[in-house]
Amino acid sequence: SLHHPDCAKNLTCSYRCVYWDYVQESWSSDGCTTMAATSTSKTTCQCSHLTNFAILASFDPEHHAHTEALSTVSLVCGIISMIGLGLTCIIIGMFKKLRGLTAMKITFCFSASMF
Repeated sequence: SLHHPDCAKNLTCSYRCVYWDYVQESWSSDGCTTMAATSTSKTTCQCSHLTNFAILASFDPEHHAHTEALSTVSLVCGIISMIGLGLTCIIIGMFKKLRGLTAMKITFCFSASMF
């Protein structure tokens, strides 16, 4: 039996018993069966072998009320951040006096690395 956090009320969740397949370098459910959960935070697995086990949780985003709004806000904020980083690099590059300051060199390198 493995314990996991409860699923949020507004999401549809499913749990699957898996193990790490070292040959394929991925999670596999071969030889494992997900038994009926005794509670919302506990799932029992039955496997025919011994190895590293886990429960993969799958959340259905279509049932989440704010998925589209959150995606839009994330996209807009990401674009604004990229514009701000670009402007920072341009402004520091344009002014010779700013380029000489150690703090501005650090800021420029940090801003450029964020691109």
